[in-house]
Amino acid sequence: MSRSSRRRTAPLHGSRTLPCCPPLPVDVRELLPDWLLSPAYAFRRAFLPRHGSFRLTRDGEGPFRLSPATGRLPHGRVLLRPSAWPTWDALELEGSVWVSGSSVRWSRWLDPPATGESMELELPYGLRDLAARLLPDPLGIRGLALELDELGAVWATRAALADGRGAVLRELLHAADGQRLAPSRLAAVAWTVREGIDAAGYARWLRTFETPSAPALERLRARALSSGLRVSIVTARRTDGPELASQLPGKVELVGSFADARGDILVPLGTGVRLAPHALPTLLCVFQERPAVTLLHADHDRAEAGSRGHPELKPVLGPELFRSRNVLRGLVAVRRSGMPEPSDPRLDDAGLYAWGLACTAGLLPESIVRVPVVLATLEARLEIDEDGERTALAQHLGRTGVQAEVAPGLAPGLHHVRYRLPAPAPRVTLVVPTRNARALVETCVRSVRRLTRYPSYEIHLVDNGSDAPDALAAFDALAQAGDVVLHRDPRPFNFSALNNAAVGRTEADVVCLINNDVEALHPEWLEEMVSVALQPGVGAVGAKLFYPDGRVQHGGVLVGLHGAADHAYAGAPGNSPGYAQQLLVRREVSAVTAACLVVRRALYLEVGGLDEEAFPVSFNDVDFCLKLRERGYRNVWTPHARLMHHESASRGKALRLEQKARADRELAALRTRWADALLDDPYHSPNLSLSSNVPRLAWPPRERRPWSF
Repeated sequence: MSRSSRRRTAPLHGSRTLPCCPPLPVDVRELLPDWLLSPAYAFRRAFLPRHGSFRLTRDGEGPFRLSPATGRLPHGRVLLRPSAWPTWDALELEGSVWVSGSSVRWSRWLDPPATGESMELELPYGLRDLAARLLPDPLGIRGLALELDELGAVWATRAALADGRGAVLRELLHAADGQRLAPSRLAAVAWTVREGIDAAGYARWLRTFETPSAPALERLRARALSSGLRVSIVTARRTDGPELASQLPGKVELVGSFADARGDILVPLGTGVRLAPHALPTLLCVFQERPAVTLLHADHDRAEAGSRGHPELKPVLGPELFRSRNVLRGLVAVRRSGMPEPSDPRLDDAGLYAWGLACTAGLLPESIVRVPVVLATLEARLEIDEDGERTALAQHLGRTGVQAEVAPGLAPGLHHVRYRLPAPAPRVTLVVPTRNARALVETCVRSVRRLTRYPSYEIHLVDNGSDAPDALAAFDALAQAGDVVLHRDPRPFNFSALNNAAVGRTEADVVCLINNDVEALHPEWLEEMVSVALQPGVGAVGAKLFYPDGRVQHGGVLVGLHGAADHAYAGAPGNSPGYAQQLLVRREVSAVTAACLVVRRALYLEVGGLDEEAFPVSFNDVDFCLKLRERGYRNVWTPHARLMHHESASRGKALRLEQKARADRELAALRTRWADALLDDPYHSPNLSLSSNVPRLAWPPRERRPWSF
């Protein structure tokens, strides 16, 4: 019912330019909105519009076309000549270039030239391959429209891909007269939707953003050497000791145990972990410049067959994620003053996992810092001691007073912490708003009754002005069974108000907001969600939702996605593990959908419930979850609660004019109220895109590298 994160949003737009810089390039049709005009944000970057035209010149004569001989664009380069540039060091530029009827859309980091000079725009990777596939039969194309994702791959559309593995992304190819090309012509240039990160694209990304120049590296080392901090690398026997020591001459020692360490910063290195040449200078600079930081962890990738790939670009560390999977493999460092006792664990998987759990258990969130830079490379096929890790996790939970059982997770190397419910189990109220939709409601209630194993719950069915005789009769019949409480609430549709009123009427300890078009799929779904919601510090808990065809509908809500908020992994295959196994582990997220949301009633009331005024229909769940996060609660998504969601089946998707105006107001309210939150979702790496529901590399990253200051 609440379609917060599924509404398609237009690119950010407004009517003002940045007040702290010269005018933006000419002919830009969409400018920046007010909420992006804060000095702090303007200092970091300027966004140009997702679509627009720019003044272009191109060297050479003749039409802009593909060469059958080389697959290259004849006459050379496309030159960008803006009338003015911002005054800072670089600019993130995303837009469309039109030359002779051809459009190239790109996103890249630009070093501004002097005013009036031209800048060479390298045409996107993949264009030559596309040209080769189209030629020697160019179909009379005078202009070719291309759209590129942030890795530079070229995507073309078909009604359906032959192998059935993917889905259509966008329509990208058009003939000169604007008519769509025949599917048989498109087949040669169609790619399936691939999850994860393309190896070739990652190699280019590494070269562009993760490899400091020699002068930059020397400046970074100088800053680190001036800090006065010393590093102790705690490791088993290694052959790269001199190489590690050379990163910070005179500042690094290698020891075989924590007891022997004398440095200010302790870095345990497991077997098969190699550090980047700039790893130690980077972490030392972070510790020096952020004295409140106790523990630091960084991104890593893997080495296989002589190349690097499979980067793990990490979110901010959360307890639920860490209990589900050891995400501190790679580079982790801690101030010696923050070391827990005992301080001499085994240097194997289980020992380092136990050490990491102990280190993070008593730390405030602000004292744990993620450095979004790839600073370590792991051997591709390291064996994981799963039993040892689960034993260490169970012992840690026992020491910290958490009543739970540790079971194997949904894939090798993963863990499932099953929290024990108190006795008796708290009462849960399921709130189901509806208007008519008899079949959907009956399916929803029937699935809950038939499958739910949780011992103490009731369903509050909120009838929002139903007028269909069959629906009215069916709802009365459901209420006769005793486990359904029927409320008549005929006010104009306001999803937030309907739920708030129902929560106000119940005295249950826990509430579950659930849409009328949701079906339970297994018995443990409610027990899983309630047991997590009862953990200290947890706010809202969301479930893994599926479309009726089996694709993922909800893998958590990513704020900032598409300029507002949207569901992570929407449309991904149902059996997909997700990037870094995100669809298989319980983890912290910024928000979850109210299509199935469990929260303690006291917390619901503490933050004022759903906002009836600003978000009557859309984004109310995002706003609610961000209010919880603002108060220090962690919102959690779990794959161990699975339900089917028909998504707005009871209301449809078409928007009348007044509904569109309301939706636009809600979008504007979200961007105004949560401007800072939309710029930085802590549970999504700044190295990953905010324009794709499935994680892809951000081009460029949204955070500057330590050596660029």
